[in-house]
Amino acid sequence: MTRYYVAHVDDAVEARLVGDSGCSYVSPPQPRAQALALVRMLLGCVEPGGDGPWGLAIAGGRRTIALLPAQPDGQLVLDSADGASLPAGHRDHHPR
Repeated sequence: MTRYYVAHVDDAVEARLVGDSGCSYVSPPQPRAQALALVRMLLGCVEPGGDGPWGLAIAGGRRTIALLPAQPDGQLVLDSADGASLPAGHRDHHPR
């Protein structure tokens, strides 16, 4: 059975510098190889190290990208009821 993943991207920026409050994006569910290809493109690198989350500096702030297990319909797969499988900072995140 194919496992699916979503790429969760959060651009946290300083509003005084860039004129907005940043943005968030969650990709459609896709097989791991495709999700990692998206991560590589967003990071601008050949191969991201480790299992993430990954981060890089962007104009006025920081981009954080996490690869999260998901069902084909896009529902996240949580290891426990408290969201323990989500990276720190992503547990109570609401898209802007």
